[in-house]
Amino acid sequence: MEMKIVVQDFFGFVMVVLEETEMVLHYESCNELALVYDFKTQQAAARAYEFCTSLAKECEQMPLGIQEKAHRRGVEMYMSVNEIPGTVY
Repeated sequence: MEMKIVVQDFFGFVMVVLEETEMVLHYESCNELALVYDFKTQQAAARAYEFCTSLAKECEQMPLGIQEKAHRRGVEMYMSVNEIPGTVY
């Protein structure tokens, strides 16, 4: 079944896409195609999307060399605390 894109946001170093119960992160400077996180509910996915976009806005204020690294670290912590596994493509 094909997922429907609900909303997406692009920041200089990452694109964050919410697709119903799935969130996808596309980082600009990496070899990965995407990081995909599957959630049990649309509400949980929406909360994670809001976290990731808010964090990206904060990271945009940081020096260019650390924006992506700081965002990745924050996302990893959020997903770990909420026990959300990710898949790397």
